[in-house]
Amino acid sequence: MHRKDFNLVIKALKRYNTFLVASHENPDGDSVGSILALCMALEKMKKEVLLFTPDPIPENLQFLPQSARIISSSPKKNFDVVIALDASDVKRLHLKWSDIKYQILVDIDHHPQKKPFGDLNLIAPLASSTSEIVYLIIKALKSVDAKIATCLLTGIFTDTGSFQHANTSPYTMEIAAHLMKKGANLNKIARATYQSKSLSALKVWGLALARIKQDRKKGVTLSAITQKDLKELGAKPEDLEGVVNIINTARGTKYAMLLMEQKGNKIRASLRSELGRGVNVARIAERYGGGGHPLASGFTIKGKLMKRKGKWVIKK
Repeated sequence: MHRKDFNLVIKALKRYNTFLVASHENPDGDSVGSILALCMALEKMKKEVLLFTPDPIPENLQFLPQSARIISSSPKKNFDVVIALDASDVKRLHLKWSDIKYQILVDIDHHPQKKPFGDLNLIAPLASSTSEIVYLIIKALKSVDAKIATCLLTGIFTDTGSFQHANTSPYTMEIAAHLMKKGANLNKIARATYQSKSLSALKVWGLALARIKQDRKKGVTLSAITQKDLKELGAKPEDLEGVVNIINTARGTKYAMLLMEQKGNKIRASLRSELGRGVNVARIAERYGGGGHPLASGFTIKGKLMKRKGKWVIKK
């Protein structure tokens, strides 16, 4: 992250008055936490803010302050600034750009981007999360309070796998400590995000783990969940959040993959690895039009999951 880019973003936040703050489809703790925190900081500055994610907020994130105000229908409105958080690609916003007029598009992300898409770009691949970047922005604006701290710590906590992933730096822990001092309750965040699962969520986790297959030659450990599975168990796609991290702990694994059927003849893949395994999962994801970090990436392709001769295959 370049200081010049940071200063330009701060200047834009101070200068303009109306903002659309948006993030990616299938919202997670980092995307939701970062847009809520930035929204509250902007409103402290007397700015007008609208929040958008293409899909509804998962149940386990609805404890976050002001999460109910996030809309999932692309707005028809004029804004001074559109801010994309944690999106990695402008297509992941799913905004109807023909319905929106704006002066500046700001791209803020911790995912590596070959071609940043904003008029202003603040990209920090070494940050643990987009929430960590937003923390620096809000700190510069001198407006961190307990509600903002809760949102930011949720984003950092979930994107670091509860501080277990390799993207957890000493600086990340310093930020987390500061947010706790500001009033964020880590125990409450942990209970809401990881320690409070429905029976249907536990059942779909059990099914995903029971289906694990391992190719020792390639070093991949894989599982799959279909739309039929979700329907039969009464589970939701967000109930699978975190399963791929458990799959990644299997001995002999170089990288883990969870394939999840989605509506509209699509399959979403989540990939994970660890330092020292010699696999960059971002490169694997890029082959299929996705991306992310070397140790945590994903992609979405067209097709349906089918089991053939004991193996999961993709039918297009």
